[in-house]
Amino acid sequence: MTLLEKIKSWWRSHIKPVARPTVDYERAHKWIGQFHSNEAFCFVKCRTCGHFALMDDEIHTFYRNADDPGDARLYGIDGSVKCPNCGAYDSFGDTTEDDAEAIRKSKWAEFLQDDTRLNCSIDNAEDFS
Repeated sequence: MTLLEKIKSWWRSHIKPVARPTVDYERAHKWIGQFHSNEAFCFVKCRTCGHFALMDDEIHTFYRNADDPGDARLYGIDGSVKCPNCGAYDSFGDTTEDDAEAIRKSKWAEFLQDDTRLNCSIDNAEDFS
Protein backbone atom coordinates (compact mmCIF):
# COMPACT_ATOMS: atom_id res chain seq x y z
CA MET A 1 0.00 0.00 0.00
CA THR A 2 1.40 3.39 -1.00
CA LEU A 3 1.53 6.34 1.37
CA LEU A 4 -1.27 8.04 -0.59
CA GLU A 5 -3.46 4.94 -0.28
CA LYS A 6 -2.76 4.80 3.46
CA ILE A 7 -3.75 8.45 3.84
CA LYS A 8 -6.97 7.95 1.84
CA SER A 9 -7.77 4.85 3.87
CA TRP A 10 -7.29 6.75 7.15
CA TRP A 11 -9.52 9.63 5.99
CA ARG A 12 -12.24 7.23 4.84
CA SER A 13 -12.23 5.51 8.21
CA HIS A 14 -12.26 8.75 10.26
CA ILE A 15 -14.25 11.28 8.24
CA LYS A 16 -17.88 11.33 7.17
CA PRO A 17 -19.80 13.90 5.16
CA VAL A 18 -22.24 15.98 7.21
CA ALA A 19 -24.86 18.31 5.75
CA ARG A 20 -25.05 21.32 8.04
CA PRO A 21 -27.25 24.39 8.13
CA THR A 22 -25.26 27.17 6.47
CA VAL A 23 -24.24 30.27 8.39
CA ASP A 24 -24.68 33.73 6.84
CA TYR A 25 -21.03 34.74 7.17
CA GLU A 26 -21.57 38.43 6.48
CA ARG A 27 -24.06 38.74 9.34
CA ALA A 28 -21.84 36.72 11.65
CA HIS A 29 -18.85 38.97 10.96
CA LYS A 30 -20.94 42.12 11.52
CA TRP A 31 -22.31 40.69 14.78
CA ILE A 32 -18.82 39.93 16.09
CA GLY A 33 -17.64 43.35 14.97
CA GLN A 34 -14.66 42.34 12.91
CA PHE A 35 -13.70 40.28 9.90
CA HIS A 36 -11.19 37.71 11.06
CA SER A 37 -12.30 34.45 9.56
CA ASN A 38 -12.41 32.72 6.21
CA GLU A 39 -15.97 31.46 6.52
CA ALA A 40 -15.13 28.89 9.16
CA PHE A 41 -18.41 29.43 11.05
CA CYS A 42 -20.80 26.59 11.74
CA PHE A 43 -23.62 25.86 14.16
CA VAL A 44 -23.05 23.36 16.95
CA LYS A 45 -25.55 21.83 19.35
CA CYS A 46 -25.31 20.67 22.96
CA ARG A 47 -25.80 16.91 22.92
CA THR A 48 -27.31 17.09 26.41
CA CYS A 49 -30.00 19.78 26.08
CA GLY A 50 -30.06 20.83 22.40
CA HIS A 51 -28.83 24.42 22.95
CA PHE A 52 -27.26 25.90 19.80
CA ALA A 53 -24.06 27.91 19.57
CA LEU A 54 -22.03 29.43 16.76
CA MET A 55 -18.50 28.14 16.32
CA ASP A 56 -15.64 29.83 14.48
CA ASP A 57 -13.32 26.95 13.76
CA GLU A 58 -10.54 29.17 12.41
CA ILE A 59 -9.95 30.94 15.72
CA HIS A 60 -11.29 28.07 17.88
CA THR A 61 -14.10 30.06 19.44
CA PHE A 62 -17.61 29.14 20.59
CA TYR A 63 -20.14 31.99 20.67
CA ARG A 64 -22.60 30.63 23.21
CA ASN A 65 -25.28 33.34 23.33
CA ALA A 66 -26.97 34.89 20.28
CA ASP A 67 -27.66 38.04 22.30
CA ASP A 68 -24.04 38.62 23.31
CA PRO A 69 -21.02 38.19 21.02
CA GLY A 70 -18.85 38.77 24.08
CA ASP A 71 -20.04 35.46 25.55
CA ALA A 72 -17.35 33.54 23.70
CA ARG A 73 -15.03 30.77 24.81
CA LEU A 74 -11.80 29.62 23.23
CA TYR A 75 -11.71 25.86 23.12
CA GLY A 76 -8.37 24.22 23.63
CA ILE A 77 -7.12 27.31 25.49
CA ASP A 78 -9.91 27.90 28.00
CA GLY A 79 -10.07 24.14 28.45
CA SER A 80 -13.64 22.92 28.63
CA VAL A 81 -16.56 24.73 27.03
CA LYS A 82 -19.62 24.80 29.27
CA CYS A 83 -23.14 24.90 27.83
CA PRO A 84 -24.80 28.09 29.14
CA ASN A 85 -28.20 26.37 29.14
CA CYS A 86 -27.63 23.09 31.01
CA GLY A 87 -24.08 23.43 32.35
CA ALA A 88 -22.73 20.33 30.59
CA TYR A 89 -19.05 20.48 29.75
CA ASP A 90 -17.69 19.70 26.27
CA SER A 91 -21.10 18.59 25.07
CA PHE A 92 -21.25 20.52 21.77
CA GLY A 93 -21.31 18.51 18.56
CA ASP A 94 -22.22 18.80 14.91
CA THR A 95 -25.58 20.00 13.71
CA THR A 96 -27.26 18.51 10.66
CA GLU A 97 -29.79 19.84 8.21
CA ASP A 98 -32.42 18.23 10.47
CA ASP A 99 -31.57 20.95 13.01
CA ALA A 100 -32.20 23.82 10.57
CA GLU A 101 -35.86 24.25 11.55
CA ALA A 102 -35.00 24.37 15.27
CA ILE A 103 -32.28 26.95 14.53
CA ARG A 104 -34.83 29.01 12.55
CA LYS A 105 -37.00 29.08 15.69
CA SER A 106 -34.08 29.99 17.97
CA LYS A 107 -32.28 33.26 18.65
CA TRP A 108 -29.67 32.15 16.10
CA ALA A 109 -32.19 32.38 13.21
CA GLU A 110 -30.75 35.61 11.81
CA PHE A 111 -27.45 33.82 11.14
CA LEU A 112 -29.01 30.95 9.16
CA GLN A 113 -29.14 30.68 5.39
CA ASP A 114 -31.68 28.47 3.66
CA ASP A 115 -29.25 26.19 1.85
CA THR A 116 -26.86 23.54 3.15
CA ARG A 117 -23.22 22.81 2.60
CA LEU A 118 -21.25 19.62 2.80
CA ASN A 119 -18.78 19.46 5.66
CA CYS A 120 -16.75 16.74 7.26
CA SER A 121 -16.80 15.54 10.81
CA ILE A 122 -14.71 13.08 12.75
CA ASP A 123 -17.62 12.24 15.06
CA ASN A 124 -19.02 8.75 14.40
CA ALA A 125 -16.74 8.25 11.42
CA GLU A 126 -17.95 6.04 8.60
CA ASP A 127 -16.41 4.98 5.34
CA PHE A 128 -18.01 7.11 2.64
CA SER A 129 -16.16 5.72 -0.38
